[in-house]
Amino acid sequence: MTSGPSIDGVLVQWGERLFYPGNRIVKTPPTPRLDTMMRRKAGVIRKRIEAIAVRRAPQVMVKVTGGGRGMGAIAAHFRYISKQGRLLILHEHQANPHVHLSVRAESSAGKRLNPRKTDLHRWRETFAEKLRGWGIDAEATRQATRGVARNYEPLWRQRAREEGRLRRQGAPSKTGLKQAASRSASAQSWAHILRALATSESMEDRQLAEHVAQYVKGIPAVREYFEQHQVVRSPERQRVAKLPRDRQPGREGPDIGR
Repeated sequence: MTSGPSIDGVLVQWGERLFYPGNRIVKTPPTPRLDTMMRRKAGVIRKRIEAIAVRRAPQVMVKVTGGGRGMGAIAAHFRYISKQGRLLILHEHQANPHVHLSVRAESSAGKRLNPRKTDLHRWRETFAEKLRGWGIDAEATRQATRGVARNYEPLWRQRAREEGRLRRQGAPSKTGLKQAASRSASAQSWAHILRALATSESMEDRQLAEHVAQYVKGIPAVREYFEQHQVVRSPERQRVAKLPRDRQPGREGPDIGR
């Protein structure tokens, strides 16, 4: 069976690829021993896997809207987000409660705020972290990690639809080579994580593998990748098959193949 440190190493290697962008700013503890740091990082990855695959924690969203210049555009934006003054900044009239924040997009020195995709993801992670600090279960995983490829409409398109001015519908989902590569990379990461958890000496890890196997069955891109690359019929079953017949327990473990 695979040893504990090896399991932690696999979880850290592939878990960081799965959950974090490449240029994420990571807060590291002060000078711990290498094995201690690895265990801490692996613990964080396990918690994120549990959140998404076991608890199915709600995903937080950060979306930039507006962007108009001049007092007329600013006033129009305020009227829109307040629904002509009927709401304050907290919107609870929809299925997903949310808050609108209005910030000045330009500093006193003239430098304009220009958040990129990685900045938005880091803001989401910080948002989810603060909510968890208040006892609210929340996560901030990327769409590719969850097998989602949804296109969110910009505010102007939503407004045009409400006013009956929208002439052309936008694409409901993301397509293209970049998105396909991202989904493939996520599927590869899930495959390595599942193998590691399913062959772990820890019962908790193997139970987590069961949840992961069930979770990825609902992600078409991951399921297709597993079938194409013959990602374990079951790591646990392969381990059991190598044991003498008189020592083989009941066939257990995640079965994600056909």
